[in-house]
Amino acid sequence: MEELVRRGHDVTLFASGDSQVSAQLHPTVNIALWRHQPAYTDLTPFHQLVLGKPQHEIHRFDVI
Repeated sequence: MEELVRRGHDVTLFASGDSQVSAQLHPTVNIALWRHQPAYTDLTPFHQLVLGKPQHEIHRFDVI
């Protein structure tokens, strides 16, 4: 992804808000789930959240 940005592509990343990237970041959660203490035992609720974010803007992208 960083190489695509370096080459001038407009890259959007849907990831945790604490991600360090040069692409345009659209946070799906505030911090990475693996950092949460105590650790989550069920990540199922996050699947819909993560998949739902890009669906609302899918028309903006050439490649997903």
